[in-house]
Amino acid sequence: MHRTIGVGMVGLLIGALGCTETSAPSAATEQIFEPGFDMTTPPTGGACPNYVWYETTETLNNGATVTWRSAFGVFDYMFNTPYAVAQLVSASNGPAVSAVSMSTRRNTKNTWTPRSKKDPADGDWSFADPDLTATFTAMHRGDEVDPVTGDLIWAGLIGNGHFFLLVDFDDGSSAKFGVNIHFEDPDDTFGHRCVDPV
Repeated sequence: MHRTIGVGMVGLLIGALGCTETSAPSAATEQIFEPGFDMTTPPTGGACPNYVWYETTETLNNGATVTWRSAFGVFDYMFNTPYAVAQLVSASNGPAVSAVSMSTRRNTKNTWTPRSKKDPADGDWSFADPDLTATFTAMHRGDEVDPVTGDLIWAGLIGNGHFFLLVDFDDGSSAKFGVNIHFEDPDDTFGHRCVDPV
């Protein structure tokens, strides 16, 4: 049995496809945030099964308090289909946001996970502010077994994407914020595993 759950196991993203992207942050980058993702925690907004999101708030060295959608869950995804998630970011108590773009870590192998040898996840993405569009071109097969009975309670395809939201402020500073997506395409015999927001 193996169980592959969660979007925040690694951090973040890269691309091609005519997206507005920045390959590296400016020299004034102050902080990097890579939030985790726990499917057992009710999401902040959205609706099951497509889609839910989590928000994270952090205070930067420049005084700005930034809130952004840091994780997305899509639990009835159709494999190899483009799917757009709205990426919202806001700042208060400090410099205003002047520009938003997307990028990934230098280690592009961790853009799409799981990275299993047998069936690693892979995909394409594009970013047209404020939407991030992801397409999984390969997904990892996963399952979930009841720990008490040993019965198979879920099986299907799983894919995670890990991205950076790059935010520039009008005082010349900038910061990176981790954004994670978790997509599942359940087998026909099983339902979705989504938890509705509270």
